[in-house]
Amino acid sequence: MIYSRWLYTEHEQPHNDDGEGAYTIFSTQQLFGVDCMPLEVVCIQRFVVLWEGQPDTRVIDLIEQSITMAVLSPVKLLHASKGTLVVVYDSMFVGETYKLFHLAWAKIAAGALHEN
Repeated sequence: MIYSRWLYTEHEQPHNDDGEGAYTIFSTQQLFGVDCMPLEVVCIQRFVVLWEGQPDTRVIDLIEQSITMAVLSPVKLLHASKGTLVVVYDSMFVGETYKLFHLAWAKIAAGALHEN
């Protein structure tokens, strides 16, 4: 399925008979390293979105916002469920840039909460 012009769907696993276990592996151009600093060359980033039931396109909107804010590069996994957004990021990511990363994702998540 095409979710976004910015994301390529690498693999999609539908949910099981209990409505659980669905995920999608996405890839996108990566212009920034895991420290959110510009790379010298364009790379490919892969990350997973775990779906609660059916895929929720609001999560795609969050991803697109993170791309425009240049804070997707450390992300490895996303999961949104019942008003909670889980962002799993690279363990090498620390320091002042991490604080800015955290604030940016808090802003992205807060915007999504206010839309409901």
